[in-house]
Parts: sequence; structure tokens; C-alpha cells
Amino acid sequence: MRCRQPLVPVISVEDGQWLLSSPLQLMAKPGGHGAIWKLMRDEGIFAWLQQQVGRVWGPEQAWA
Repeated sequence: MRCRQPLVPVISVEDGQWLLSSPLQLMAKPGGHGAIWKLMRDEGIFAWLQQQVGRVWGPEQAWA
């Protein structure tokens, strides 16, 4: 099973402006602060793990 972490636009901490990697191209980085856990839940990774090993770890337990 393959899971790709979504990329999210980057905003400057100094002035709140969108950062660009080139003209008219938003800079992006992997989403954080729980994005990977949500992606794993949405893609069924936790259910797959539970089938494989009989238990689940992490935030999925709180969302059950």
C-alpha cells in the first residue's frame, strides 16, 4: 500500500506572504501538524495495519 503525503503552499513567517519557488509558482512542502495522520486514515492505512498486526497505533485510536 502506498501513501503520498500532500504538499501544501508555504507562507512566510515574517510577513505572511505566499512564497514562490519561481515566478508564478507557489513553493510547496509536505503538510505537517497531523496531515500525514489524516492522509493515513483517509487512505485506509490504519485499517490495513489493524488487519496485518491486530492493533492500531497513533491518533487513529482517538478517531475511531
